[in-house]
Formats: sequence, structure tokens, C-alpha cells
Amino acid sequence: MISEGGLAGRTSSAPRTVRPPRWCNPGSAEASRSAAVRGRRGRIRLPRREETARACPSQIGCGQARGVEQMTEIVAISSKLVQREDGVWVAPRQDGVSYPEEGNEACFAVEDASFWFRHRNNVIRQLVRRFSPSSVFFDIGGGNGCVSRALQSAGTEVVLVEPGPIGARNARRRGIRTVIQSTLQGAGFARQSIPAAGLFDVVEHIEDDAAFLRLVSYYLEPRGTLYVTVPALPFLWSNDDVRAGHFRRYTRDSLSALLRQCGFDVLYCSYFFSFLVVPILIFRSVPSWFGFRKSVTPATTRREHTGGVGFVRGFVGKLLRSEVHEIGKGRPIRFGSSCIAVAGKRA
Repeated sequence: MISEGGLAGRTSSAPRTVRPPRWCNPGSAEASRSAAVRGRRGRIRLPRREETARACPSQIGCGQARGVEQMTEIVAISSKLVQREDGVWVAPRQDGVSYPEEGNEACFAVEDASFWFRHRNNVIRQLVRRFSPSSVFFDIGGGNGCVSRALQSAGTEVVLVEPGPIGARNARRRGIRTVIQSTLQGAGFARQSIPAAGLFDVVEHIEDDAAFLRLVSYYLEPRGTLYVTVPALPFLWSNDDVRAGHFRRYTRDSLSALLRQCGFDVLYCSYFFSFLVVPILIFRSVPSWFGFRKSVTPATTRREHTGGVGFVRGFVGKLLRSEVHEIGKGRPIRFGSSCIAVAGKRA
């Protein structure tokens, strides 16, 4: 019943080059009109379902209309991306990441039934509702779209950025409307074009985490909001962290200090998954220290993500609901196997 999630096949669709529209040229008559698409403070505003429905009341050709509008807005913030026939935007340069190749597929097999992913989504939704209720949200390193789907279902407009082809494909299967297969840097976004971004169990996979957070700050709007989740408590380090491609685990203080060092003001920071600390220590960390932690099979992963049976599952559910309530009220939790922070970019 112990679990921790991770960061995020192959498609045969050939990339389709998108020619930038005339309004992308500075000084053109269309440039001033295109500013309305970006919305207040220059933000990119993706089409909502109800807006598309009003534009296409007969529903004939609505999918095509949505694709054209979305294409226009993606081109407005990046000149590098091309769109495949399956709707996924792709960067010409595909950089590697510290994440196992099979990681996204393994996560995809358990995410929908997992108490771990469900609880993390609930915590994230609480904080996004509080700090970025109307912003377009960029889910960077968003894997299979587990978080993106939860936010999109709650009414948030989401752009998922995922370097792995399997994760990007799975995100489209989940119904994520805007998926970009690329690293953040490879996508070629314009400076200060992102209003809100999430790094959900991503930063621990980056060797130079400070340089990466500064890169994220470069793309965020002034006073843009960043959401981060990471595995917590260094003494919980185990072979599972090594297999997942982690470079470190964090404390609440170390994560807050890192964000401040990289030009952010910490608006909120808390641990969560408090009840997992002891099970992870006993069943993962200690066995790893003494060299007898067994390799994890898919069956073991599925079992750990179920949350137990009977009264155990009920007890776990009660603990998780209590955490969501505390975090929703803005009260930090004192310890846990994960940490979440909300930070604002300094103007």
C-alpha cells in the first residue's frame, strides 16, 4: 500500500508544417487584432468548449474550427512547433530526460485506479483553484496527462508539455486538447508567454534543478505562478528513487530555499501523504540500505496503488480527505513523503 508516482508508443503520423499566419509579423494590421486572442496582460487564451459551441451551433466542422483556433494560438507563442495529423504538436529537436523509457506506460496502467495519483490531483486542484482560477495552465513534464485531465475536467484550460512520445500519445487518448511533445526549452516558447505552470514530480529528475527553475522563470509572465510537487525527506531515499531516475528528495525548507534562489516568492509550501512516511521507510528505504530491496514488478506496483482493502482503504481515504481539507484552507502539513509548493515569479 505504499506508492509514489513519477514523471511522465510510437506514432506513424508524419509531422505537418504549420505556416505562421500573417498576424505573427510585427507591425502588420493583423498583429493588433491578434492581441485580443492573447487576452489580458498578453496571455494566450485557449478556446473553451462553450465558445466553440457558440461559434459552431450546428456542430458541423466544429472539430476543425477548434483545431484552427488552437493552431493559431500555439503558433503565436512558438515558431518551432509543427502539428502531426493526430493533433500532437512536436518540436524538431527531441532532448532526452532522466526518466525510464517504460515509465509512462507503467504509470498509465495504474493512474486511473491509484489513490496516490487521485490524491495528488485533488491537492493540486485545490491550490490551482485558489491561486490561478482563470489562467491557462502549462503542465510541464505532464506525462500521460493525469494531472492535465483533472484540471481540464475542473474547467481549467491546459497545455500539456511532455518530451516522451508514449506520454504524449496517452495524453491525447485521455482527451487532453492541447499536447506538445517536447522539453520546455525545445518547444521554443516566447519569453514571458506562460501565465501559470506546473512541475509535478519533475524537478527531482533534473540534475541541475536551479538552472531548470530559472529557465521556467524565463518563460513565465511577470508575477506568473508556478506549482511544484517533489518527493520529500532525504532519509526516505531508496532503490526506487534510483530506478525512477531521481537525483534527490527535498524537504519543505530546501524546496522553498531553491525557489527563492531562482527568483520566486513562495506563496504556499506543505508536505502531503503524511501516512506514507513510515511504510516507505520500512518497506523501501531500510531494505535498500541493507541491499535486499527486491525489484518491483507491475503486479507489485498495482497492489501498492490500490490503497488497501476494507477498513484500511476507508482509513486511508479519511486521512487523505483531511489533508485536502487542510491544504484547501491554506494550512501546511508538518510532514509527508511528498512536498508541494506554490510560488510567484518576482516582477
